Formats: sequence, C-alpha cells, structure tokens
Amino acid sequence: MSDIRKGSFNTERPEIAVRLFGAVELRRGAVRVGERRERESLPWTLLKYLLVNRGREVSMEELDAVLWAAPDGSATSSGNARVRLSRLRKLLEPVTDDKRSGGLVLCYGGRFALNSDYRLTFDCDEFAALCRAERGLPPDDDTAVAVCGEALELYGGEFLAFTAPAPWLDVYRRQYAEMFRTLAASTLERIKTTGDESALELLCARAAELAPYDTELNDAIVAYLMDRKLQIELVRHVSRLAAAQKSPAAERREA
Repeated sequence: MSDIRKGSFNTERPEIAVRLFGAVELRRGAVRVGERRERESLPWTLLKYLLVNRGREVSMEELDAVLWAAPDGSATSSGNARVRLSRLRKLLEPVTDDKRSGGLVLCYGGRFALNSDYRLTFDCDEFAALCRAERGLPPDDDTAVAVCGEALELYGGEFLAFTAPAPWLDVYRRQYAEMFRTLAASTLERIKTTGDESALELLCARAAELAPYDTELNDAIVAYLMDRKLQIELVRHVSRLAAAQKSPAAERREA
C-alpha cells in the first residue's frame, strides 16, 4: 500500500501546535483555529478522529463504521465524507497552505491521513512525557513540583471535551483522566515533602474543575489546606468543588 501521508513538498515542515485537552485548537505561530464549543460539527469530528489516529491511514470503510454509522446500521456515502473533508480544509486554511502542500488532511483512493509535510506537536503527548518524567524523580527532588506544575498546566480540560461520548474516544478519555488523577495525588505528596507550594493553587483549581467527584483526592487537598491553616484557599477550593459538581460536564464524566 502506498503512503499518502506526504504532500507536495517536505522542506520547511511548518509546526502546528495541537490542543486536544478541552476544546480542540490548532495554532501556527500567532494564528489559531478552534472548534466551537456550543455544538460539534461533522468536519471537526473527522479532524479529531484523524488527530487521535495520527501516524496511520484511515480508510473510508473505517470512518463509515466508527464515525458515521447510523443507529439503524446504515452509513454515510463516500460523497458525504468528501464534502466534510472539503469543509474541513476550508476551516483549516488560516493555519495551513493548501497550494503549498495539499493541506493538513490528505485523501487518496478512499484513504485519509494527516500530511507529514507539517510538524504537529500535541499537548497530550507533552503531558504524558512530563508525567513519565515526574515518576522518575525521587520524592525529595526540588524540581519535581515544577514538573508537576507544567503537566497540570497542560491538562487544561477533559480529552476532546466537546466531543460526544463514543467507544473510540472513551478509552483515551479514561487513560488521560487516570494519568491526571495519579499526577494530582503525586503533586500533593511532593508539596508535603518539599514544602514547595508553587503548584498548589493550580492543583486545587484542576482537581475541583476536572475531578470534582474524586473524594479521595479532594479530601486530601482539603485536609492539607486545613492543616496549613490556608483559610482563603480552603474556602476557594470548597466553593469551586460545589460549583463544579453542579455542572453538566461534571455529571457526564461521573456517569
């Protein structure tokens, strides 16, 4: 099978930063393109599937089976998929150059792939790398809390937060959510060990917003804040928890 992932040129390889935590966003220099949070469009669904499955080609049959199949078992036509691709390329024009390299998404012979003429960097990959780095540091390492803070900063929301739940996506969501919970618990322990509270505020904010029903984590944070007599931070954290637990997004994650 031929490799369709290369466009017309492969010299400069312009970099596009991709955010998959929270709302999806692509950034090339100062130019940004992001999905609308109020509704999920079919072209964005196609892009998100290709981003998650980066590094390989995706067939029309796979898209039909995984993304476009209707409850009655019927699937989209190839023509509809191509229309969505055309709309997607239009959406991505601000961060790509179709004339130079064929665009970010290539299609040939019923197969789709990301164009390797672009160098993509992903927040989820950086997050995973920082989590691995943190696990390799000794308990009293004086740089560990800073590493934790970098990772917490990257985890700015649930993986593909504004995408409808689906079997192809849920496994990734669970994986990154578990990585976050492990990181958050480790961050708190490192704060206790080293006395470095530089990432405490960020930890509290992320725990309340993204894991409001994780009672073990949030009870540990509350206990630490009470022990340290950090009353302002304690009130803020409890208030954030109460607000987050009322949000539809938190209820969906808990379900």
